[in-house]
Amino acid sequence: TEETKLFAYSVAHDLKNPALSIHGLVERFSRKLTELSEDERRMYCDRIIDSSEQIVDLVEKINSYISSKENVRSFEEIYLKEVVSASRREFAAQLQYRSIQWHEFAENPLIRLDRVSILRVFRNLIENSLKYGGVKLSKIWIGYQNTPGYHIISVRDDGVGMKPEDKELVFKPFERRGSSKGQRGSGLGLAIVREIAANHKGEVWVEPGRKRGVTFYFAISKNL
Repeated sequence: TEETKLFAYSVAHDLKNPALSIHGLVERFSRKLTELSEDERRMYCDRIIDSSEQIVDLVEKINSYISSKENVRSFEEIYLKEVVSASRREFAAQLQYRSIQWHEFAENPLIRLDRVSILRVFRNLIENSLKYGGVKLSKIWIGYQNTPGYHIISVRDDGVGMKPEDKELVFKPFERRGSSKGQRGSGLGLAIVREIAANHKGEVWVEPGRKRGVTFYFAISKNL
């Protein structure tokens, strides 16, 4: 299908850049090895490590994206705070290092969901705030709303925000936010969130703040 062809092309393109970077760096490093100072050798090594980490990160995102499209899920009744607490622990070091305040809802609803998938949702949405929020990012809010047909989870931040025209674009594989200059990424994180929303008979959408910040909403159907 055209979607599969586009996915394969995008994967090849995104893997090619860091792979070529590693090849070029190693080639130059090998050729000039005896001429380089210790600082220069360290610089080459750091850049090789950085490019290799890009490849590892992309491969992990691709695996998660493919997994999110598969039909095998394990739905169970879980208190939402369990998943939120696990996500907070995962990012505790970054939050503390950057002095980012964490706020979350008070209630603790029992929800039928796939635990592994919802952990991925929180991971991708929080990573999105940390990566694109900018240096002035100071707060992340985790919200919850109980509606007649859905449980609605939200992740809001006070970062640099998003252009209105990017609202739909960000959920497409290998697309990046217009405000993400200088930030690398596979563009798969929010595409994974959209697939997981579909698996939970819900949807995901985003609302940019008036002046700054952005809020992502994730709906889980009560009919699972």
